[in-house]
Amino acid sequence: MDAPTTLEAPLRHTPADLPLADVRSAALAHDPAPARRTRWLRPLRIAELVLREAFAREAIERTPEPEAMDASEGAAAFDREGEAGGALAGVYAFNARALSRMLPRGGTLLDLGSGSARFLVFLARCRPDVRIYGVELSPAMRARGRAAIVRAGLPDRITLLAGDMTELEQIAPRRVDAASAIFSLHHLPDFEHLRRCTDQIGRLRAAHGCGVWIFDHARPRLRRTAFAFPDCFTPDSAAAFKANSRDSLLAAFSYGELRETLARQLPEAPRGACARVLRLYQAHWLAPRATEAENAHGECFAAPALSRQAERDLRGLHGILPQVPA
Repeated sequence: MDAPTTLEAPLRHTPADLPLADVRSAALAHDPAPARRTRWLRPLRIAELVLREAFAREAIERTPEPEAMDASEGAAAFDREGEAGGALAGVYAFNARALSRMLPRGGTLLDLGSGSARFLVFLARCRPDVRIYGVELSPAMRARGRAAIVRAGLPDRITLLAGDMTELEQIAPRRVDAASAIFSLHHLPDFEHLRRCTDQIGRLRAAHGCGVWIFDHARPRLRRTAFAFPDCFTPDSAAAFKANSRDSLLAAFSYGELRETLARQLPEAPRGACARVLRLYQAHWLAPRATEAENAHGECFAAPALSRQAERDLRGLHGILPQVPA
């Protein structure tokens, strides 16, 4: 998740005329101290990852996640990384800015697959005027999320609904100004569930003219990329979080798969973007039909206090997804 800060640097600084193995050897010979060696090797590992992925001739098939999020240590680890100094803080800031541009003053968001509600709390603090509903199927995750909402003092503004994001008719609020799915679609078990979920999003769009924002991983072409990604980009995170990141990448839908499904299921084809250099993030969106949301963003958005790393991650995400308004 701190991928945005270093994705492009290795391509600028790795000597073009040396094989990667020779570059590694040169780095070790030049800088034998362990701490400094790690600093040298990390960009080289990222460069190797980028090059292997870019020139891969085949693409792996999707592997659904091996277990439900609430049944693993990954749930707690993922939740911790959403804290102010965690690996997901910059990602949350990026998504909060994108969603804020879709929400009018006093608007209502319906978020699908909200998990522990960490992002919903983050967004509610950035936009103190909005009302947020989150849909979560897992009782354990809902309990974790509701506790987090109470701790944040936001139970009057955030509601976690028990429900399946492929069946929204009976639980969606009467007003929906924006619908979002952030790091949630890859949890779906198969393409049929993806079709049903995106059909539900399309129905919300048709009924309310709401904005649509989808952000998720994009499946890598090589299996080894999913295994190397966590150590390269979140080296200080817990082992459970790294395992969750790996499984999420393997379970992610490719950019083409998701874009094709959205084009079929939504009443209008959304805009889309896949990350430059290392194509492991994707975003798809439709602006709301109402036009007052952009002014509300400028007037109501309270930029969160971020760590230096989170600020770098936020800038990096805008760098690798430049089509998304900053």
